[in-house]
Amino acid sequence: MLHLRPGWLDGEVDGMDAVRFAAAVGEVVRPGGWTAEARLGALQVTVRGDEPGASARGSGDRPLTHVNGTPIKSLAAKEGGDGDAPEERAAGEANTMMLDLARVLDLYQEARAGRPEAEPRTLLGEIVPRLIAAGGPGVTWARPPRRAELRTVLGSEPELH
Repeated sequence: MLHLRPGWLDGEVDGMDAVRFAAAVGEVVRPGGWTAEARLGALQVTVRGDEPGASARGSGDRPLTHVNGTPIKSLAAKEGGDGDAPEERAAGEANTMMLDLARVLDLYQEARAGRPEAEPRTLLGEIVPRLIAAGGPGVTWARPPRRAELRTVLGSEPELH
């Protein structure tokens, strides 16, 4: 569930206003494949289940369970073989992930305080995948994500454990 905050970014952070910050987050998640309502503080990414390159597995036959050392909670809970797997969907049916940009901003500012010299894209590239992998707060999906959908938004080279 998202808890959007009005006025989530008044002014600028690292030279980015709300629109530029939303764009920077979108480009980290999915270059060219996102939409945002910067005024509201929400970013949306639609993922088709049959996209080329979206694999249901990580490298080799090992299941994708972690990204940057963070367990992917939604997979552990929903696809761990406990009978709680996401509902079956038709091949190619889309799913939508939504990010709370205020939550991303909070994490960004925390990271910035500890690393004032880091480039904005570097910080976003570290915190956004961790936020997505953690499964919330600040992240929600229209339906529980499949492994291929998570892999699409997390990138092609997540850490596997």
